Amino acid sequence: MLIDSGDIPYDSVINTDVCIVGAGAAGITLARQFANTNIRVCLMESGGFNLELPTQNLYKGSNVGWPYWPLDSSRIRFFGGTTNHWGGNCIPLNDDDFEQRDWISDSGWPISKTDLEPYYRAAQPVFGLGQEGYDPVEWQSDSMKLLEFSDDLITSNMFQGCEAKRFGAVYRAELLASSNLDTYLHANAIDIQSSENGKEIVRIKFACLNGNRFTVNAKTYLLALGGLENSRLLLASNGVQPKGLANGNDLVGRYFSDHYYFARLGLMVVPEANPNLNYYHKKIRVSGREIGLHFELASAVKKKKKLLSTRIHISKVPWRAYSHDPGKPAINRDFGEKVASKLNSVWQSLSGLEKPNKNRPESYGELSSANLYSIGAWIEVNPRKDSRVYLNDDKDVFGMPRITLDWIIANNEKRSLMTSLNYFARQVGANGIGRVRLDLDEQSPWPWQGGGEPGLHQMGGTRMNDSALKGVVDKHCKVHGIANLYIAGSSVFPTFGTANPTLTIVALALRLADHVKEIQSG
Repeated sequence: MLIDSGDIPYDSVINTDVCIVGAGAAGITLARQFANTNIRVCLMESGGFNLELPTQNLYKGSNVGWPYWPLDSSRIRFFGGTTNHWGGNCIPLNDDDFEQRDWISDSGWPISKTDLEPYYRAAQPVFGLGQEGYDPVEWQSDSMKLLEFSDDLITSNMFQGCEAKRFGAVYRAELLASSNLDTYLHANAIDIQSSENGKEIVRIKFACLNGNRFTVNAKTYLLALGGLENSRLLLASNGVQPKGLANGNDLVGRYFSDHYYFARLGLMVVPEANPNLNYYHKKIRVSGREIGLHFELASAVKKKKKLLSTRIHISKVPWRAYSHDPGKPAINRDFGEKVASKLNSVWQSLSGLEKPNKNRPESYGELSSANLYSIGAWIEVNPRKDSRVYLNDDKDVFGMPRITLDWIIANNEKRSLMTSLNYFARQVGANGIGRVRLDLDEQSPWPWQGGGEPGLHQMGGTRMNDSALKGVVDKHCKVHGIANLYIAGSSVFPTFGTANPTLTIVALALRLADHVKEIQSG
């Protein structure tokens, strides 16, 4: 049943078995797992079925750390959540992303890749994908061969592009048709209230922008509000615990992270056409599936050199890009400047004022068959306790404190990135593929302004660890010390790898649903 929360009687009390707060990738996946069962479920969504600016403005906050997108435009607050602007690239975390790495403080998950593997497979059809795996060797054919490097220092990895990426649109009809599931729109969670001893949740208070208020009482509560809002709601729910719900050890909101993407780290010149490179610089279709390939350092190399992960991409570029002066990376411009620059270049072209391109392969001593590729990379960020989300003194229309984001990236990330790129550059030369010129070096400022931007993969804040002294939730995503509160989504990630997180978010939600079903049936 579909219910607009603004229309229900003021101060209503809704009783249910499971209350899911948030209808993004995690929340919708959870709801689907309970659909048409004997478990009564409420799925609570802050927005409607389309973007509404008053609701979106509830996301406003401030940034004080590493440069970041405005908080009200870095996520989407309507049915479907951030899947409404997600690119659709599915990739699992690597085996070593789950492992404790002694050179990365506070690393290691309380579960292994093997534990999550059945749920990764179960997640495939959620995205409209088949059961094909993520080993690119298995995707090779006579027409598609992987680029091979000697010494096994560089490996190829891949993602699959999915068709079913807008969860709100794809699964809306299915959820609304479920007999045991009520979907509430315009329901903003403003306070989680616990028992006096703090060991059980007794209700969640909701408010609507039209002034309506109501309460949900459930046996089990599942928070799926995203990488920032899970922390915000817990911190703001301080009626029993002054520092915030589940924050007795001062961990809620800490260990926040994102990936960082650098689009222009250098150039690779390939003197003769190499057909195998075609499968790396653009998405291709294999057996009806869209895939993309990239490069990574082998796990053994990362362990030996004590490196964070780096995912290296290449993209084909015109020769005029080679005139870019190394050591003078382009400074990022805000969106308005980028738009103005684009419009100006279009006007020059239409007016016949565009300068002729004199940057040809021959100008640089290359054969006319030579190709040029730009090098980019996604980097893993070290989990840091002081990288965090916390409440500030500003309030939204409901009186809830807004958040401040203090995201930290330091020299460890720079060292890992540079070392990975240098390995890649040497292997490109040693294997006769081409030559690489890197624009990032020891003297480059950090943060580097050479085309970098956050990946909008908000993770951490309610990290997973079997010890309440090191994490907010346990391996089942249950909040430590609270019997009936669970957290879904990327906020539970202890470490982050370089993989787009959505596939892992859905796999964890499927695993959590199985656990809650078992609890409910018991």
